Amino acid sequence: MKMETIKLLTDLVDYEKNITDILVQKINVSFNNSNSSVIITDNKDSYIAQLNKNIIHQICSRIWQNINRFTALDKWENIINSNPDYLKQLIKIAIEKNPTILRVLKNGNNNIIYGIVGQSYIPVNQIEYRNELLILMKNYNILHISKFIINKRSVSEIFQMNEINSKIRLNLLVNYPINDGYHGFHSSWIREIIICTNGLSEIQSKISFHQKHDSQLNIEQYLKNIFFEGQNIYKNTDENIIKAKETKLDNKLFAEFMQRLHVATASKERLLNRLKTEIMDTNNTEWSLSQALTWIGTHERHMHNRPKFILKEAGTKILDLTLQKYLEDENNVATENLYEGYSYKALLPKFLSKN
Repeated sequence: MKMETIKLLTDLVDYEKNITDILVQKINVSFNNSNSSVIITDNKDSYIAQLNKNIIHQICSRIWQNINRFTALDKWENIINSNPDYLKQLIKIAIEKNPTILRVLKNGNNNIIYGIVGQSYIPVNQIEYRNELLILMKNYNILHISKFIINKRSVSEIFQMNEINSKIRLNLLVNYPINDGYHGFHSSWIREIIICTNGLSEIQSKISFHQKHDSQLNIEQYLKNIFFEGQNIYKNTDENIIKAKETKLDNKLFAEFMQRLHVATASKERLLNRLKTEIMDTNNTEWSLSQALTWIGTHERHMHNRPKFILKEAGTKILDLTLQKYLEDENNVATENLYEGYSYKALLPKFLSKN
């Protein structure tokens, strides 16, 4: 598996060596007949991009600054269906105002746009990046365990923090994405309760690195920051476990939680049965509730992924926030559509749950 994964990275590096960066300033814009591709033409050649979600967001972010992906897709859909000529003009103005690099691959007679980036963009050799990480990680108590995750657009690798005296296991997931200007070199923290090997929700690292691919890249400083972030996660999680074990489960808050929890009745019954087991082991505390939720979210085989995700996330947040704060946090409450941004929400609004 290790050699196969390294070969994937090597193949990706070799493939991206064929990319040509084209600076475009004065352009014309058109769409194909089905509006499924955009063609950008300068005085030298034409460049075509299939209009997938990533390319659309890259274009829209040049028209409307700081626009998120979902808003971008909605705006694009509305304008391209109602006034495609206006959209062409918006793209032309945006690119000519801020000269843009098209990362282009030759495919027969076509120049395929691999990604759209700014002039400060610096592609990163994924193999060199990984090799440097492996050398530096030895200084920051991070172990190389050769565990990989293969995604459609990237390869990710899991490293383990070497912390012995802790109730949790903390792993660092490092992403090696393609150099298309859309997929950044981000990291996530993966926590696991060692006692029952219960998984907790991932924590996206707040340490930004390789996201913009510019000249400010500093892998050594990145790892140093990541290490201290990991130490804080260890400390905070251990403290939260102690606090949760000391906090008696409030019957009124628990009743509200069960009433508002956005999963099927059968899933709630599984949760209650698991909670009885946890209470026998760890008393009637918020820790028992958190453990019951994360156990089902991790180990339950007779449940779909959506409710498992909801329950694991709820157990994680109750541990990190307390049950009362979790119920008060509007970020956990579903909208009228019951989910938004393709992320399911665990709690129904109070007024819905009482009906």
